[in-house]
Amino acid sequence: IADACVGTLRGLGVKTDHIVRTQAGRLGLYFLEAGANQRPSQVVYDRDHSSVGLTPADAYDWDAIFQGYTATVDFPACTSFASLAQYYPNAKVVLTVRDPEKWYTSVQSTIFDEEWIKFLPGTDAGAYMKATIDDYFDGRMHDHDHLIQRFNQHVSDVRKSIAPQRLLVFEVADGWEPLCDFLEVPTPDVAFPHINDTEAVQGIIRTIMEQGFQAALGYKG
Repeated sequence: IADACVGTLRGLGVKTDHIVRTQAGRLGLYFLEAGANQRPSQVVYDRDHSSVGLTPADAYDWDAIFQGYTATVDFPACTSFASLAQYYPNAKVVLTVRDPEKWYTSVQSTIFDEEWIKFLPGTDAGAYMKATIDDYFDGRMHDHDHLIQRFNQHVSDVRKSIAPQRLLVFEVADGWEPLCDFLEVPTPDVAFPHINDTEAVQGIIRTIMEQGFQAALGYKG
């Protein structure tokens, strides 16, 4: 099965050089829990004792993976923050926070929009979405309580795992000053950008769906 998966990824043009092969653990399993009456069905992703869960951070060649880069943001790195922080002990960590309810409302009309979620599997980006964001949220992209719980759990895990001197808990509304002070870099003489708001992301998604990834992001996907 593993060989078939790697072969499929290569056939789609996905670089597989950094995939770690291990004999430990098992595949993660999906279970469909059927609903009844007012209780909806839900998909549960069982990761306990899986290879992903058992593989230690030092099994990955992080230096090769991040060759040529000095920072990483968002998925998939945010789900591996503990491993990365352990491997790079001098790295600083920025945890962006916001009101969970506003975050839920935002993602439901952008990256978790039903039309977009249905569109992605037919593209090369579908494999990335499945392996990162979809799996992280257990495939329950429209389950309000589950998403809020995962959001709050992530914030709590980062706060508990990262030493205070390495961590900046940051709200984008605070602008450049706390971020630049923490990173020890000059403050730019320009307004703080707002290119990731709902309207902007919806525009990017619409462009991708109508014209492709290259038109929206400058590369094929």
